[in-house]
Amino acid sequence: MEVRKRIIPSQDYNQLQLQKTFGKKGLENGEFKHPYSVTTNSFLQIIVTDTYNHRIQVFSQKGQFLFKFGSQGKEDGEFNSPNAIAVDANDNIIVADSGNNRIQKFDPNGKFLLKIEGLKQPSAIGIDGHDQIFVSEYISQIQVFSPNGEFRFKFGAKGSGVGELATPSGIAITSNGNIIVSEFGNHRIQIFDQNGKYLKMFGTKGKLNGQLLHPYQMVLDSQENLLVADSNNNRIQVFDSNGFYLAQFGQGKLNYPTSIAINQMGTIYVPSVNGFNVSIF
Repeated sequence: MEVRKRIIPSQDYNQLQLQKTFGKKGLENGEFKHPYSVTTNSFLQIIVTDTYNHRIQVFSQKGQFLFKFGSQGKEDGEFNSPNAIAVDANDNIIVADSGNNRIQKFDPNGKFLLKIEGLKQPSAIGIDGHDQIFVSEYISQIQVFSPNGEFRFKFGAKGSGVGELATPSGIAITSNGNIIVSEFGNHRIQIFDQNGKYLKMFGTKGKLNGQLLHPYQMVLDSQENLLVADSNNNRIQVFDSNGFYLAQFGQGKLNYPTSIAINQMGTIYVPSVNGFNVSIF
């Protein structure tokens, strides 16, 4: 997930207030059936994977429905449980079409551009400064592709040891190319260099500050603080670039958060899968 400008001082994350929520359970425009992932683009639009409605919905920065694309199926532009999303430098939309075991890429209006097939339940997407596409798979590996979908390299193996992965569920790429991976199964965050070599890890299973319970997707702010969707603790936790705990927010307001996005104005968006809505902070 790309670095986004933020105008909120890091020490104020603890004081973030919920501004509003939008969405409810349903099939109509602006309604959701488990919104698993969110991102934003340079137009300040909010882009949401409406996972079990098998579509992508796009909203204004205040949560007003704009348009949607996709329907259930296997053809180009169709989806089977899309569960992660990101945008590149050109505002192209990259979607993890998990049930179809592929990545699909669309232009900002939802027009199909290309696909990357042969994956195994892709669960998260990261985009680096060169628009390379980083994909995590539930089989516990990370694959890296060019902007045109050409395979570059892969790393990771299933396990709980150093450099091993258990259900990687989020990816963020730092400005110097380090690859940050959250692990749903190991309740931790690992950091790798741009070639996939292990550097460090932080986080343990639990409910205390700095502990994690099934972490999902992540985003970096302009200071490279890491915001993590700590799903089973129903909160967002904030860590500095060294993995030290800084703050948390969303307690009592979120219902199984699985993703997070920050727009250029510093507004933060968090989907609640079991709340069928998106919160704006």
